[in-house]
Amino acid sequence: MGPTARTKANVVYLLQTHARPAQIARLVQVITEGSPDATVLISHDEAGPALDVGRLRALGNVYVFLERGGYGDFSHVDRYLAAVDWLDANGIDYDWLENLTGQDYPLRPIAEIEDALAAADTDGFLQYSPVFPERVPGGADQGTPGYTLVRAVDAVTRYDYRHWRLGKPTPAKKHLMRPLMVLNFVQPWVRVSNSYASVGIRRRTVFGPGFYCYGGSFFCTLRAECARYIRDYARANPEMVTFFRGTSAPEEVFLHSVLVNSGRFNLTPDYKRYIDWTGCTHTHPRTLGIEDLHPMLASGAHWARKVDLDTDARLFDLLDRRIRPGAARQAATADVRGLGTAVDLGQPAMAVGYGHRRLCAVRQARIVRSGVSRSARRVGQAASCATVATRARGSGDVAASWRRGAAGSPDVAAWSSAAAKPTASRAWLTRARGSAPGARYTYVANSGRFSTS
Repeated sequence: MGPTARTKANVVYLLQTHARPAQIARLVQVITEGSPDATVLISHDEAGPALDVGRLRALGNVYVFLERGGYGDFSHVDRYLAAVDWLDANGIDYDWLENLTGQDYPLRPIAEIEDALAAADTDGFLQYSPVFPERVPGGADQGTPGYTLVRAVDAVTRYDYRHWRLGKPTPAKKHLMRPLMVLNFVQPWVRVSNSYASVGIRRRTVFGPGFYCYGGSFFCTLRAECARYIRDYARANPEMVTFFRGTSAPEEVFLHSVLVNSGRFNLTPDYKRYIDWTGCTHTHPRTLGIEDLHPMLASGAHWARKVDLDTDARLFDLLDRRIRPGAARQAATADVRGLGTAVDLGQPAMAVGYGHRRLCAVRQARIVRSGVSRSARRVGQAASCATVATRARGSGDVAASWRRGAAGSPDVAAWSSAAAKPTASRAWLTRARGSAPGARYTYVANSGRFSTS
């Protein structure tokens, strides 16, 4: 199916998907609701569950392509380059290309994301850094501060060896191959990877002065000029494409190495994604849940990955209330035994609990409307303290984010990170002391005031 008569789209959204048809449809609906003129390309793994193509096309300028999928191989790049070719062949002029998965979800309204891109003075938002820092001179582009794609031993295995795949890396195959990985530590010629079910042989590398190996997440936001440059480079340098096809996880270095070494583009080393690798020792990030909502919204990222509708549908519902233009951004209500308040879901904070009448401990706050229950930790004993605490995995500065979200509200004073402040909520506490225990207090969205029920 060809494109409509419209030939200009500010942002094109490319989704590389392989599962979860219902979640894909929800993501596409959010995008097209927020940007009705946007073009959405869905590159779906032909081996995955079928998509409701008719339903997706009815959402707007949505095009579905069934293509060969893969894992940690060059098929991801092939699908990206095919999308760039298709856009050019069909005369679709665009400013930005968002590269997403079916398990991404926006953290800001789509229109707000597009406005931020329109105002951006950069050629791309891309996470990258030298994969082999010891091989890159200090004066070269160092990319994302403090970021490293993989450990040095894994970088060598991935990109200094020519790999052959032994089929899909199933759990059983990984288990069988694991003992063979001892070979990696006793000789330099062969490498075994159970993560990618592959065996590699040492070879001459293409990386060196003039073309250093840069790597990071494949999922990024690039201007059309960057996307076309990558496509043109691949066409003009087939020997380089052949080299990358023989590596493990080439999608995590190809775009980055081509763009950074070109020296043509002003790249921002921030990919605008919230991804949590805490506790992950494999190649998949942690699946985010409702307990991650606060750090996600406080991160400033445009997208969260990865999320699962089957695992935590409530997270999607709460995000929708923040980002979807048709969803009522209603205030949440806290049911507190003593004193308490809830935070508008339009602000980057989840739940706040204050102390009881003697203000000596933080008590439990419960968001009634969403059914979310979160317990605040006991953080103070002083009779005058009023402290905020909340469980937010991966966030070391929960209260600081609440402070930013509540800025400008006369009812909420500034909080410092996880520290008791005697004057923390003087105005609010003064108003609340005369209220009956168990009363409900609602922070009214964007009004800077509380109401009592």
